[in-house]
Amino acid sequence: QFYTLCFEASGLRNMFLNLVSSLIELIEQDFTFLSLLLTVLIFSQGLSMNENEPALKDSLAVYQAQIHYTKLLWKYLVNKQDEMEACKQFTQLLTIIFRMQLAAKMFRDYFRSHLSSANTVEKIEPLMQTVMHIS
Repeated sequence: QFYTLCFEASGLRNMFLNLVSSLIELIEQDFTFLSLLLTVLIFSQGLSMNENEPALKDSLAVYQAQIHYTKLLWKYLVNKQDEMEACKQFTQLLTIIFRMQLAAKMFRDYFRSHLSSANTVEKIEPLMQTVMHIS
């Protein structure tokens, strides 16, 4: 229902579904891969709905943690398969991450331009209350 209200004409729904499908296909239900990837993505810039997200207090520590988990992900992929296949999978992963950043920017732009009208906000409010179980 959310996508019907917001994204019916913009193509964002299809972009989102394609992105999720690509990620599911790449991960192949490997929960270790997914856990490591999510740990890396949590600290990635450009994925927030707030384009003016404040910098974290200790950006060096965040960067070091992200590098650490990226290395762990790489080593996991190499141990799981040969280095050539790990390289292919990692390249596909980078492509998906870049697409995620682009999608996040498009979502931000869409929400900024289309959801500022009172009519749309009134339509979404009951849906959001249902989703968040707010009475």
